[in-house]
Amino acid sequence: MNILLTGSGFLAKEVIDVFGESNILCVSRKELSNVDSLKDAIVTHNISFIIHTSWASVGEGSQEDFDFNMRINNNMCEVAPMVTKIFIFGSGIEKMPYDERREHYQKAKQRISESCRNHENMINLRLFGCFGKNEEPTRFIAQSITRLKNGLPVKISQNKRMDFFYAKDLISVIRHYM
Repeated sequence: MNILLTGSGFLAKEVIDVFGESNILCVSRKELSNVDSLKDAIVTHNISFIIHTSWASVGEGSQEDFDFNMRINNNMCEVAPMVTKIFIFGSGIEKMPYDERREHYQKAKQRISESCRNHENMINLRLFGCFGKNEEPTRFIAQSITRLKNGLPVKISQNKRMDFFYAKDLISVIRHYM
């Protein structure tokens, strides 16, 4: 089982930790944005699964980020028949009311989610919050654990409803679908 992994952030690191580097091909954003390069990688490395964690911008984003992410999504849709499954990660913003400050990010996540519905082998896992050993120390769960270990109270700076999903549990879900 060979996996093509996009991105190099938190989720990508968690995937590498669980599956190991020997079965994983990591590709650059440049390769992702060129459908022929992507097809070549799939055939050359006998890829069965794609775990797509790459994102051009996290935050408000720009029209350029939107266009880039949609180009990559279009490429994923084009290569979908070549692999067993593609895992894509949505976020809570896809179902939230319109947010002008995050318009491009929200619109991209919504369209990507919709495109997954048109491909039986594309799975959109909508995460509202994910934590694990590779997360940045400034993120809520990591920061809370550090504060508790140091005898400090947990600091909550916003009143939000969030779900938190442990990264290894997320990998278990992915394995189930594999």
